Amino acid sequence: MSYFFEFSDHEYPHRVAHTLITKVLNDFCAKVPISDWDKDESLIIFNDLPALLAKYQNPREADAMTKMQDDLDETKVILVSHFLGLTSHIGNLAILLSSLSGGG
Repeated sequence: MSYFFEFSDHEYPHRVAHTLITKVLNDFCAKVPISDWDKDESLIIFNDLPALLAKYQNPREADAMTKMQDDLDETKVILVSHFLGLTSHIGNLAILLSSLSGGG
C-alpha cells in the first residue's frame, strides 16, 4: 500500500498541490500496468515524476487558474491605485469633466 503526502509551505496553493497529486496518479495509472503495481518498487519505471515536480515548482506557470487569479489580483491593485490617484485630484477631474460636457 502506498501513501501520498503533500509537502508545501503556507504560500503554495492547496488546489494546485491537489492538482499535481491527481495528475501524478492519473499519469502513473495510465503508464504503469496494474499487473506491475505489486512488484518491487525499484522495478517500476515511471520517469514522468521529475518533470511534473519541476513544472509545479512555480504554481503560477503550472496552473492556468492560479495564473489567472494572480493576474486579476495584479489588475485590481493597479485599478485601485489609479482610482486613488484620480480621487486625490478631484478638482482637476471636475474641471476636465466640465470642459468635456461643454461647460468650460
